[in-house]
Amino acid sequence: MVDGKIEKLTVLIDADNAQPSIVEGLLSEVAKYGTANVKRIYGDWTTSGLKGWKEILLQYSIQPIQQFGGTCIGDKSISNPGKSCRRRTLKGNLFKR
Repeated sequence: MVDGKIEKLTVLIDADNAQPSIVEGLLSEVAKYGTANVKRIYGDWTTSGLKGWKEILLQYSIQPIQQFGGTCIGDKSISNPGKSCRRRTLKGNLFKR
């Protein structure tokens, strides 16, 4: 921790349950606590419902991750972070649904 901030944070977004309009405020809030070194968004990108995310992903350098429904333990890996498909040791996490 440097100056009361966590140095490296991970931001994981569930695209199927969040709107693109939340990103600016979300990342501003994250910046109060540290740097978002990992920014990923999970969703079923084969559906037309997520097309509104394209410009936001490019603008904020968020990495889209294809997540077909029902491929992990639980409904989706991001919906139940305690039972996610992948686990990493990071200094901080922020989950936005």
